[in-house]
Amino acid sequence: MLGPRASSRPPRSPSCSPTDLRELGPTFQSRALLKIGLEAKDTIVTAAQRYIEQGRQEGRQEGEAAVLLRLVRQRFGAAVDAHVERCIATASIAQLDTWATRIFSATTLSELLAD
Repeated sequence: MLGPRASSRPPRSPSCSPTDLRELGPTFQSRALLKIGLEAKDTIVTAAQRYIEQGRQEGRQEGEAAVLLRLVRQRFGAAVDAHVERCIATASIAQLDTWATRIFSATTLSELLAD
């Protein structure tokens, strides 16, 4: 039988008690929350900056690939097949830049896409 102070809830662990922070005082609470908040903010901002930069790089690569593919189709017409399209679509920005500088001097697709 339960006594006057007995409860059906299990006792809380002292380290997890919600009163722990209150017992440490408002100054500690403020400093702790401020530090956690600033660290979390810095982490979130850093991650967001990485994703933004990655998005910019992917957008630049896709844009350059689209322009180069249009030029290649105009220059070489029917010789542009799915394989050439894949090569251009998956190329790095540096490789696309190399091919873009060759677009007017190359006489064949093989010459254009040579490494």
